[in-house]
Amino acid sequence: MQGFRSFLKPLLASVAILFATCTILYSALWTLYGNHPLPVELGFDNKYLPGEHSRLVQSVEPGSPAEQAGMKPGDRIIRINGARLEEDSLVRVWGST
Repeated sequence: MQGFRSFLKPLLASVAILFATCTILYSALWTLYGNHPLPVELGFDNKYLPGEHSRLVQSVEPGSPAEQAGMKPGDRIIRINGARLEEDSLVRVWGST
């Protein structure tokens, strides 16, 4: 029994050190890479035009889903799923997916 206890203490210390090392490494990686927003979501910048209830596409990122769909700067988004646009329409659509 004495031999087992002398083996158990260093084993637990090693496991604790390994756990602490993994936690610190994970935290460092998350800080560096985990909470940066993606630079392109759909691939276009837009501006809401309240008088027209539309969004003006200001720019389209090359190779983005928006470009692949044929969107070009100057296009206007006037409806989403048949509903007229309001200022927060895109935010609500993105939040519901």
